[in-house]
Amino acid sequence: MNYDPGSENAAILRKYNLDSLEPHHWKDTSRPKPASSNSAYGARRASRYEVLQQEEDPATEIDELSQDDSDPLGMVDSVSNVLRRKGIQIDTDPKVRAQYMITSKTFQPRTFLRDIHANASYSELRTGQDWLQHSIEQRRDDVKELVGQNFDRFVTAKSTIDDVYQDMKSATLNRENDYGIGALKSATLDANAKAQQIFTPIMENREKANTLRSTLGVLDRYKSYFNLPSTLLDCQRRKDHEGLIREYRKGENLFKEYKASDPNQQGTALMVSQRRIFEKVWNEAQRIVDNWKKDLWDGLSGEGKTDEQQMKAIGYLLEIGIDDNPIWQYLQVRHNRLRNMITATFEQDRIQFETLRRKLAAKPAPSVKQLVSYLRVPFHPKQEFAFQCDSEEIIEMWEALGDFVDDMMSELGAHLLIEFWRTVQSFVDGKAQKSMPTGPNGISKKHLSLDQMQVAQLRGMVEGLVLLICRLMGEFISSPPVALMADDMEPSTPVGGVPPVPALPAVNGGKVLAFVPAHANAVSTSRYLSSTLREIAQAVGEIHSLGLSSTVTDALRTVLGTAMQHFNDAVCKAWQQDTKHLVRLENWTRATENHDNTGFPRAIQSYTRAIIANAEKILNVANTTSGSAVQKVPQVMPTAKMIGAVRSTFLSGLYTVQQDICSLALSLNAVPTPTTKKRISAVTAEEIREVDASDTDTRILLTVSNLAEMQESVIPKLINQFELAFSLGMTEDLRTLINVLEQADDRLFKRYISGKARVVSEIIRGGVLNSGIPWATLPRPVEVHSYVYDALVTLVLVHSQVWTLTPSLLGRIITALTNSLAQDLLDAIRGIDRFGVGGMLQATLEVEFFHQTLSQFVDSTAGEKLSMVYRAIEDGYTSSDVSAEDLQAELGHVKHLLQHARKATATQFACFRKSKGDRAKSKGDAERRDERPREASRHRQQGNLNNLGPVEAA
Repeated sequence: MNYDPGSENAAILRKYNLDSLEPHHWKDTSRPKPASSNSAYGARRASRYEVLQQEEDPATEIDELSQDDSDPLGMVDSVSNVLRRKGIQIDTDPKVRAQYMITSKTFQPRTFLRDIHANASYSELRTGQDWLQHSIEQRRDDVKELVGQNFDRFVTAKSTIDDVYQDMKSATLNRENDYGIGALKSATLDANAKAQQIFTPIMENREKANTLRSTLGVLDRYKSYFNLPSTLLDCQRRKDHEGLIREYRKGENLFKEYKASDPNQQGTALMVSQRRIFEKVWNEAQRIVDNWKKDLWDGLSGEGKTDEQQMKAIGYLLEIGIDDNPIWQYLQVRHNRLRNMITATFEQDRIQFETLRRKLAAKPAPSVKQLVSYLRVPFHPKQEFAFQCDSEEIIEMWEALGDFVDDMMSELGAHLLIEFWRTVQSFVDGKAQKSMPTGPNGISKKHLSLDQMQVAQLRGMVEGLVLLICRLMGEFISSPPVALMADDMEPSTPVGGVPPVPALPAVNGGKVLAFVPAHANAVSTSRYLSSTLREIAQAVGEIHSLGLSSTVTDALRTVLGTAMQHFNDAVCKAWQQDTKHLVRLENWTRATENHDNTGFPRAIQSYTRAIIANAEKILNVANTTSGSAVQKVPQVMPTAKMIGAVRSTFLSGLYTVQQDICSLALSLNAVPTPTTKKRISAVTAEEIREVDASDTDTRILLTVSNLAEMQESVIPKLINQFELAFSLGMTEDLRTLINVLEQADDRLFKRYISGKARVVSEIIRGGVLNSGIPWATLPRPVEVHSYVYDALVTLVLVHSQVWTLTPSLLGRIITALTNSLAQDLLDAIRGIDRFGVGGMLQATLEVEFFHQTLSQFVDSTAGEKLSMVYRAIEDGYTSSDVSAEDLQAELGHVKHLLQHARKATATQFACFRKSKGDRAKSKGDAERRDERPREASRHRQQGNLNNLGPVEAA
């Protein structure tokens, strides 16, 4: 193996404990350190084998690390050279070098093989393993031989050490003999005791005399100073703060004067004694003043103190001088007091609100009769607040909610918090402390200005209070009650034949909110929540006007948005519950403005209009806020989900209303008992007729008239109001609603017409087909058969009923019945096999009598059917030997009979005629109802008669 000069240099440095090969000085560190002077006994108690027990320092091990080692596998001559060629820094970092040296305790075999033998083959590594095994066995033999050769030496050295240690303990230098200085110590103590006994009384008497003379002189000179504590206590008792400060200043000057009076005797015992007396008096005065300061300091946080009193207390503290800043303390205390007020008020109001909520939950829900009376409140818009819109317990809860918001947002937020902020601003701007004292030698001047850190802290305090209010308000508005109450209200029953009602929207996921009273209707809910939200918005606007951080703005916007969302959800849920009972607003009492209708359409319109108006106030709260706060409210726009909930609830309510009112018209339980009658004003102002509201026909007629009113007026107005309120286009919704109303109207109308038409049909079929009239051999006509009068009398009865209840429907109903009658005539005539001359003339007479009597109600459809009747008579007529002259004479006879019959029944069927006033009224009704125009068809009928001979109309 080659010679390595680096290894020899390392050995030299390690041998002599040197840092370099050219040292400037050398210190022998091989000698043991002397024992501590104050631990002689401990040194003696040290182990005799201390040298053998010393542990090796890891740093020393690194310093003694060789610069190079041979390869333990015997494959390379120098490990260091291999590492240097690979660029590994082993010369500058001993810890890195130690990982590769086999003689180091931190040798890393994996690292060694990875970097030294990275390219070695498997066979080479096996050979290196054999080399390493052989080296280990050879080293083991060397160690055994070394131990065998030196064993006797170790035994001899231990015996020698034990003998020396035993000899030292048996000599005089031990603890029992006081280590040889016992006699000297005893003599010194005796001499000191005798000196003390002789000279101590003399020195004490002299000291007392000097002290007495000095004390008497000081007492005479500083008499007022020694009265300072009692003077200060008297001022404190009389609350003479100015006098206390003045006396304290005088005492302070006297104390300073004394301390500076004789600087040459400051160190003498006499002056020390006098100074002790002065300091004792001064300490007592300081104690009194400190207590007085503490009282004033505590007064800054005391309750019942006005701002003026607290400002004076701050001035006294600044004038006398104080280490802590009273201004800062005052602002901190005021902040803490306001924070505690916010928390305490929140807890108190929440407990009160929860108490009311539980009290309400224990009571039964309002009866249907009570609920209906509450839902009628919007029907009196000019006196809306003169009527109670909900139960007293529910109103009490709504008012408690208003008080809660007033306490949290208006009083604490918009009043006390803003007042605190203005106080903070006055101190930050330096306006509040302009007239405050700076203290002795300007010691309090540092307290009169706030640094940037304090200003930032104060701003943070105010923002923290705002965030606290917002957090508590949001928590209250969003939290559910302690116990949920079940909803016992049943959904309305669907009506067959009417399009299904859209499902009511799931408001807020079905969550019940604590601030909503149980069983509250939408009238009270929307009214009070819109008012409450307006108050919240005004308070938010006032706080937002302070111009605090964006975090505060976001919190204010969040609490306003949360309130808007949950208030809107509460209104929608109450609206949905009300919808199930809106049909109860139908009391079958005529409306005062339009006698054709009951008050139901107007009640529905008033109710829905009020809810929409209040819902608009909730979702457009910034536009409804009054006062200067309008410009300050942060913009919180309603989400599409909020507007969608209101829209869905609105439309679902309208669908449900028309569905339920149709069910009510056809229900057997529409009135309390079948015999109960409602007094309904007739159309004429001269008389009042009693109409049985338990009669199905009566309810159908009034309902059809109500549906027409809703179709023409109520629904369009409500849709228009909703569109303007929420900036929506609802043309398609209006078209769908009108279509649904038309279907409901058509269903009820057909139900009414079918019953009346069935009676007329039976009369006509019985008279034409089943009365035994021999149409083929019937002689010349002498009169109109009775079935004609019976059918027309039936129509007269219908006319009377409709005219009494709903005159506006008269033309539509009689026209429909006329169409049905014409069809019945057609079917009956077609059922006759053959007409003789007499039968043809009799049939023509009776059909013409029907036609002329009901001519005002014959539209194009009825006219076409009557034309078909004439053709059917013509088709069934069998020509005979009657000459044209005779036939013409018979037709004249028919004309005479027709005129006679018309005159005889003129009074009986006068209701089918129209006077000039009736024509004007009917024309207006027709325009209002948009009835289909009637087309006269007399020309076709006249043509059919001309085939038989001219018959002039009577």
